Amino acid sequence: MRHLMSFVVEDPSLLSQVIDLLFAVKALERIGNHAGNIAEQVIFVAKGRDVRYQSRENVIAALRKRTADPTPRSRSAMPWRPWPMVAQPGSSGGRTSKAGGGF
Repeated sequence: MRHLMSFVVEDPSLLSQVIDLLFAVKALERIGNHAGNIAEQVIFVAKGRDVRYQSRENVIAALRKRTADPTPRSRSAMPWRPWPMVAQPGSSGGRTSKAGGGF
């Protein structure tokens, strides 16, 4: 920031370019933050681990660590479902009504 301000002090005509550069840097920072949030959600869905509020080094170490059971987790073991529950073909979908109709 001080380096940019020294450019403006030396040549005031650069002020608009410096302001544009600051806005671009701010936008890139927001993009990086959003990418980090998406990565945290992907880790939670894939591994079932909440990695928010942890240091980057701890997260990387936890993801690299092999578990004793190398089998992937089943979808029923997930703490929440990111997809809607859909009845399987041929099943009642949990409905016990004898009435006809349905969908």
